[in-house]
Amino acid sequence: MKMSTSAQRLKHIVKNRLNLQYLLLIILITACSTGFLPAQDMKVELTSAEKTQVIDSLAKNMKDKYVFEDIGAKISKFLENNLKKGLYNKITSPIDFAEQLTKDIRSFNDDKHLRVTYNPKQIKQNALAAQDDKDAQKAIERMQRMDNYGFKEIKIMPGNIGYLKFNGFNGTEEGFKTAIGAMAFVSHCDALIFDIRDNGGGDPAMVQLLLSYLYNEGEEVHFNDFFVRKGNNTQQYWAMPYCPGTRMPDLDVYVLTSKYTFSCAEEFAYDLKNLERGTIVGDITGGGAHPVSSYNLNENFTSIIPFGRAINPISKTNWEGTGVQPDVVISSAEALDKAYQLALEKRMAKETDEKYKAYYQWAIDGLKAKSNPAVLSEELMKTYAGVYGVRTITYEKGELYYQREGRDKFRMIPITDNYFWFKEVDYFRLKVIVQDGKAVKLEGHYEDGRVDFNDRMK
Repeated sequence: MKMSTSAQRLKHIVKNRLNLQYLLLIILITACSTGFLPAQDMKVELTSAEKTQVIDSLAKNMKDKYVFEDIGAKISKFLENNLKKGLYNKITSPIDFAEQLTKDIRSFNDDKHLRVTYNPKQIKQNALAAQDDKDAQKAIERMQRMDNYGFKEIKIMPGNIGYLKFNGFNGTEEGFKTAIGAMAFVSHCDALIFDIRDNGGGDPAMVQLLLSYLYNEGEEVHFNDFFVRKGNNTQQYWAMPYCPGTRMPDLDVYVLTSKYTFSCAEEFAYDLKNLERGTIVGDITGGGAHPVSSYNLNENFTSIIPFGRAINPISKTNWEGTGVQPDVVISSAEALDKAYQLALEKRMAKETDEKYKAYYQWAIDGLKAKSNPAVLSEELMKTYAGVYGVRTITYEKGELYYQREGRDKFRMIPITDNYFWFKEVDYFRLKVIVQDGKAVKLEGHYEDGRVDFNDRMK
């Protein structure tokens, strides 16, 4: 059902995402790593009574709340039997106890979202924050603003290829505004690379917003569903009828992944892969498809338990335990260069205008030189050293350097034995003209096709 206006609908969605309980959960999950526990907490010894209390609470939560009702019941009974058998009697460290419980509850289906942690200070802080919503919300909003709502880098690379790196799917109103601004920045690109190699997930509403920009207004595209055990409810995510700014339905899309890509970030890649709307490049992702919630087991221990699961409308399943398989499998460290190369080559193949073909070739040459530079002999490099009008080439410790009068000096990276590019100035290349075995001239080549030259000084 449509709202009175599409803009009002979007505003309603983003306002609803500013939920304090959700934000506190993010902080809790992040902070509940034992690596942050002070030394005095590490020395606390567990009592038998507390172990019984924690296991009773955990068993009940697994039975009542875990997304897979039958598995939750089995895990619950397994924990209770372990307690009766005395399998936890010798554990005295709260850290060891939490780790063993985590191992036990994951043993049935290797659900990486399941977790038990020991962090009494964080539990206490969360309780105090819940009592003063305004102060807690201000602290959270400041932290998110300092993180730029997950958006880390945006640029246009040679060849008019956009690059957008973001490390979280922040579903707050400011997060949506930041995403809208980012998509406006790349709206004139010929291709776009989404970098989610360091993205651990977040709010599926942000996934919905970003994906919507890749389709025409009014186009009915079903992205994903989330089943929630409580109430036996399924929430569907479709392309949004309204997105501020320019949509990009014909844009070539590439997504960079790693083994650290997780949860909603995996949904982003999985949705695009199944819709055949983007090319996934990198490592297989982490394999977590279940939305989670946090439950305090007592004043010292907390548990993370999935309450729902993703259901892709095309595959009828999800990426839980398997991760998202890239279209192009390559190490995450090499994924950006590979995706960039694929984007340039695809644009080059489509192009009919020789002027623009040269523009794409320029970028391809630079990329190839970066990954596999030509190797020049010391003897050859020394023949290039000299003064060419306002330009100078010097040979220093096995490398050639270029400097224009009054400007900075740059290392020359060979594309061929006489053609060079520069990391710091990707719009400029340098060609050494050789006659009768001697360097006689320098040609300055520019990204827009211009060429200038300087003769070598005698």
